[in-house]
Amino acid sequence: RWQNVSIPSRLGYALQGTYLPNPIPSNKTLVFVHGINGSRLMGLWYAPLYIKAGYNVLLYDSRASGESGGDSVTWGFYEKYDLDQWIDWVAEQNPKGTIGVHGVSMGAATALMHAEMNEATHRVNFYIADSGYSDLEELLTQQINATVSLHDPLWVKLLVSYSSIMAKWQSGFTYQDVSPVRSVRSVTTPILYLHGDADVVVPVYMSEQLYTATKGYK
Repeated sequence: RWQNVSIPSRLGYALQGTYLPNPIPSNKTLVFVHGINGSRLMGLWYAPLYIKAGYNVLLYDSRASGESGGDSVTWGFYEKYDLDQWIDWVAEQNPKGTIGVHGVSMGAATALMHAEMNEATHRVNFYIADSGYSDLEELLTQQINATVSLHDPLWVKLLVSYSSIMAKWQSGFTYQDVSPVRSVRSVTTPILYLHGDADVVVPVYMSEQLYTATKGYK
């Protein structure tokens, strides 16, 4: 009974998704947000869990991923605004229903930055942040240190700074703008943090930073 859904982003491109209504009519919906280099297909691993729990499930391709438009991936900066439009769509399908968001990696960062936006409306009732990073600049710095033998903190800092300037020139954001750990300081919506300590891409301590910084129930 799944259905393909297309909505226009306010940022000027089309967003593509798939809606899986629960076999038993429900006003509870889970929105899944995939990670970098992924697509909505990643959500198929999670959908049965939520269907069994009585939720409808919305899977979608983030900007510049899968079948969605957009010039570039922005690590959650513009993605959070697209997520907000999908929340608009879900709220239209099930007025006054329960809405949850489950994000993985970049999707978790997107969800947490959206949670700050959600404080004005509280349309989303809960978030699940799965293997999310706390701060993009810190993540890229530690990844460079782990993969490139520069042996000089100054060179690493210069490389990250140059890359951030290029992101500003190309897409209108800097790496400093992507800091979920700042966002969660004002969030009161419940957040469930998930992270495995064998993660080699996003270190588990970043979820610990997020947990510590979170103001609300966690």
